[in-house]
Amino acid sequence: MDNVMDNESILKLYKEYLKNKGIKQRYIAEQTNIKETELSHFKNGRRKLNNKNLQVLLQYIYLH
Repeated sequence: MDNVMDNESILKLYKEYLKNKGIKQRYIAEQTNIKETELSHFKNGRRKLNNKNLQVLLQYIYLH
């Protein structure tokens, strides 16, 4: 896992992951314990995730 990735890089990776895997954001929220609304705001560029949630999301993407 690359610790130097920023919000923008992870956002791009997250959008590609959602598109390629066809997984619902709600499922990812349940699996990562990140609020679905927070993921939605992140995906739409309205909010940045804190470092802890960025790491959790990045780890989830890499493991799945």
